[in-house]
This record gives sequence, structure tokens and C-alpha cells, in this order.
Amino acid sequence: MAYRNLWRNKRRTGLTILAMVVASSMLMLAIAILNGMIFDLIGSATDQYTGHIRITRAGYPDDRDFYKSLDHYQPILDKVDRMPEVIAASPRLRSFGLFSLGNRTRAVEIMGIKPELEQKVTTFSKLLIHGTFISRPGQVVIGEVLARKLKAGVGSQLVYLTMAADGSIGNDLLTVAGIFKTGSLDHDGSLAMVSLSWLEDLLVYSGHIHEIAIRIKKAGLASETAKKMALQLSKPSIQVMSWQEILPAMKQALDFYDIYILIVLFILYLATGLGIINTFFMITYERSKEFGLMLSLGMTPREVRSLMVNEAGIMGIISMIFGGLLGLGLITLLYFRGLDLSAWVTPVSYLGATMQPVLHTKFSWQGIIYPITFLVVTSIASAYIPAWRASKLDPVQALRRI
Repeated sequence: MAYRNLWRNKRRTGLTILAMVVASSMLMLAIAILNGMIFDLIGSATDQYTGHIRITRAGYPDDRDFYKSLDHYQPILDKVDRMPEVIAASPRLRSFGLFSLGNRTRAVEIMGIKPELEQKVTTFSKLLIHGTFISRPGQVVIGEVLARKLKAGVGSQLVYLTMAADGSIGNDLLTVAGIFKTGSLDHDGSLAMVSLSWLEDLLVYSGHIHEIAIRIKKAGLASETAKKMALQLSKPSIQVMSWQEILPAMKQALDFYDIYILIVLFILYLATGLGIINTFFMITYERSKEFGLMLSLGMTPREVRSLMVNEAGIMGIISMIFGGLLGLGLITLLYFRGLDLSAWVTPVSYLGATMQPVLHTKFSWQGIIYPITFLVVTSIASAYIPAWRASKLDPVQALRRI
């Protein structure tokens, strides 16, 4: 009976269902886009530069003391590489100094790496806009902003000046092999990468590194993996940090993600619920004579309420099916094609990550179950107030209405 009643006014029922379908599908799409943004942010922060886990000498992340280094680090690398969760680990040595080209000078941070390992941990080698990645000692890759300020290009020779570990002045020539662009002003304007062996020789600091950047199979399990790694290494002089600890501001932002989703659900479905309430109040008014006749023939108030709630539930289920299909279709479309906003938006740096102006969706069961569950619950709950009012009609007064 509830199903037949819905189609007595096809236009009103269709418009109500359409509104619910659009609300649920758009919410599914919004959650999928937010998931994609979060996924891209984590990937940008960890894949480009940080890594999922970082091993350093205890206290080094706090003050960047040049002499707080890891010596005899090869056994640590071997232990880390044997862990099943680890994809790759890359040793790094850092130095701060000056780049000069002609009469132009800029302060820079140089990171000595083993190119074959670094390419397995970060994506710097894929962010080159000119030239190639480091292939031999004496080559350097620099950021696009730094190259512009120095007026350097591929093949330019830069003079690097710094303080060596023994107190002497280290200086040498570097040839620009490539220029990268991450979208982050900090990286593009002051970071450079060279061969680890070249930097060790220049700094007179052979066998020392400042950190080991690690990539694991599941970035979300970085915290648990870091704790496990610290137990296996079992050295108080070594500090193992996950990306959540390296980037605490981003972790805090992610912690509020679920709360944010619930707030969006509440606001959107509150508006949807008000529309459903309005529809069923109209139904109550138009069918008051009918409800009066039902009550006078022996239908109980509870059965009247049940009839209207069932009508709302059926609309909710129909909307859930079509809204779910439409939402999944939109999510799939944007997953493969993306939404390119580069004509209006430039890359944005946020909490140590760079968000590109191309939005992609990321599927999650949370983003499917929440919208369709809330939709059915909202439709049923919204119909209860008009249903309660209909059940309280006086049959005599209702039958007198024209």
C-alpha cells in the first residue's frame, strides 16, 4: 500500500527522490575527492622528500647539529632492508652553504644521496622539468626557483662553498644535470641534490650520514612500523620517526578528517531532511480526508504512522540505489580522468606538502556506506513528524474537509 501511494502523485515523488539521489551522489563524490586530496597530500609530503620513516641520531631533528650523524650505518641499512614492510631505504648526508654563478650567490641546502636508492624512496627523479637525474659524482639537480635566481641551466657550472667537518673551507665545482619543480617554494628555491660520495669527500666526513629515509608498503602503517623498527635496532642513540611525527601538523589535520565528514553529512542531510518533512506535511494536508476515513474504518494511529514511514523508507531505498550508482559512476570517472583546475588554480603548498591543481577521487567504503546509510535514516526520521501528526487527526474533523 505504501509503495502504491507513492505513485499517486508521480511528479512530487519523483522530485523528492531526485533531490535525495543528487544529495547522496554528490556527497559520495565530495568524500571521494576529499579522500583523493588527503591521499595526494600524504603522497606529496612523503614521496617527494620526507619518506614514510626517517632514522637519525637522537636529537638531530631538533637542532640539525652537523656532528650529530650516524657513523657505521651500513648494519642499520641491512637490518632495515630485511624487514618485510620496507620497500627501500636511502642514506642522506646534509650540508648548508652557498651556490655561486657569476656574480649571483644563493644560500642552499645540499643533500648527498645514493641516486639508485633515493629513486626507490622519493619521486624527485620524476619531477625533473629539464635534464636528467644525478648519474655520477660532480653533478647536481636543483630546484626551478633556485635555477631562475642563479640564471642557471642544464650544463651550468656552480661553485659550492661550505664548512667541512675538520673546520676547513670546502669548495668545488658542480655541473647542473637537471632542474626539478615540486611546487613547494622551500624545495624549489633552496634544495639541491648531489652524489653522497662527492659530498663525503668535500666535507671530509667519509662514512657519516645524517639520516636514512625509508619507504614502506603502506604509508598508513608508518607509526606501527617505526615502533617495530626502533625495537629491532634497540639503540638509544638512534631515533626512528614516522611521517606522522615528522609532520605533526598534517597528522592533526588528518585526525579531524572523520569529524569533518560527519559535519558535512549533518549539514547536507539536514537540508535534505527539511525537504522531506515539507513533502510529507503536504501529503498529510492533501490526504487528511483519506487518513480520517482510514481511522474511522478502524486503522490504528500506529498503522497510519507506519504507512507514512514505510513510504519514506521506500523512497530512501530507491534513492539509495540510484544515488549509489550515480555516485560510483562519478567517482570512477574522476578517478581515471581527474578534474583539472590548473586554468584557475596553481599548486598549493600545505603543511609541508604540495597539492597539485588536478583533483582525483579515492574510493573508500566509508565514503559509500556513510552517505547511503544516512540517507535512509534521514528519510525515515524526517517522515516521522508528519506521520505522527497524521495519526493524531480527528476522523470527524478530517472527513469534513473538502
